[in-house]
Amino acid sequence: MNIQVTDGIQGYWASDTGLVLTLDGVSSPPTVLAPQADSWDKDRIVKCCAQQNITMTSTLTVPSTISGPKQRSLSGTVAGTIVYLVEAADLGAFRSYYEDHTFNVSIPVHLQLVS
Repeated sequence: MNIQVTDGIQGYWASDTGLVLTLDGVSSPPTVLAPQADSWDKDRIVKCCAQQNITMTSTLTVPSTISGPKQRSLSGTVAGTIVYLVEAADLGAFRSYYEDHTFNVSIPVHLQLVS
């Protein structure tokens, strides 16, 4: 799974919760993308780079605890919040600055399990 934002700065992104896959009837949602603390200091970032795409890539192996003896389907959602850094402009002061933007992820999922 790839999640992409198009206006990030220097590849910086963070997520307090990460992304989890919540499935109907499954009590322990697996993590799709682990939490990551922010690693930027907005006051110390050197203006060296144009805005760029940030891609967060993850894979998920369905845990054996949700397998069953027969074919079945499960529905759910991959959800969480991604925070990333963008450049903003203060046109009145003719300067730019950096601020956090939040991207709420909610992706419907349908799994067809085959034994």
